[in-house]
Amino acid sequence: GIFLGGNELLLDAASPRVFLRSQPSTGGIDVFRTRIPCDAALSGLPIFVQAAILGGPLELCNAIDLTLGYY
Repeated sequence: GIFLGGNELLLDAASPRVFLRSQPSTGGIDVFRTRIPCDAALSGLPIFVQAAILGGPLELCNAIDLTLGYY
């Protein structure tokens, strides 16, 4: 990763961004949902996400590796 102060960017910043979403926090536990196009070609596609906490000093959360599919 790349260190930014006391934080580590765990994603490849040079990779293409498919989605860029933001959501205000309630201050407790938050659930973030976004729609993914219904396209069979996306099934099995690995995606990587990392949350950032803004509004004060930059805080980066743990990254999550996901695989698109059906549940």
